Amino acid sequence: VTLPFLMEGKHRAENARIALEELEQCVDTLIIIQNEKLLEIVPNLTLAEAFKFADEILANAVKGIVDVVMNPGLVNVDFADLRAIIREGKFGVIGLGESSSEKRAVEAAEKAISHPLLNIEISNGKAALIDIMSDPSITVKESQKVIETVASRLSEDAKIIWGVQIDRSLNGKLKTLVVITGLEKPDYFKIKGFKKRKEIEKYLGVEFAE
Repeated sequence: VTLPFLMEGKHRAENARIALEELEQCVDTLIIIQNEKLLEIVPNLTLAEAFKFADEILANAVKGIVDVVMNPGLVNVDFADLRAIIREGKFGVIGLGESSSEKRAVEAAEKAISHPLLNIEISNGKAALIDIMSDPSITVKESQKVIETVASRLSEDAKIIWGVQIDRSLNGKLKTLVVITGLEKPDYFKIKGFKKRKEIEKYLGVEFAE
């Protein structure tokens, strides 16, 4: 789900908070995207482009999960593994990262767990599904580095399930998909004022309703 911009006002923030609390009761794992982060990540894009950017991140994450479940891997991850991670996971994040450098394993993992649009503290994460995608050149050591990089950011007793898929079209790239769950509820509603509302309305060329 997504949360409104801060400058949309306290009324919308309160509506979002209430809806979020109700949604918590109906799902196994809830993943939240803050629209406010768009202003930090892509401040020079148009409003339409910024929302498209967020949608593409979500679409790629969902596609990545579907690919993990549907496509057999060298080290396989199936739906039962995914269900074990998200069942009663409460709050979670999905991250994607890729790299083709000499340190591609660590870089891809770091990008997957630190994407600013999925901003949430993961050090208390209780479970993680890690899917590594690479061409046939991937080594055992690289797989180990991806897993260690993610695991080092989670709680010591975190449950980790991992898999590897070979994709010859990647041609030197290594991609990492990470689903982390069991996170503490983020306090997205400690909002310190809305003093920039008019300034950002002018910047975006829109007016927000109360």
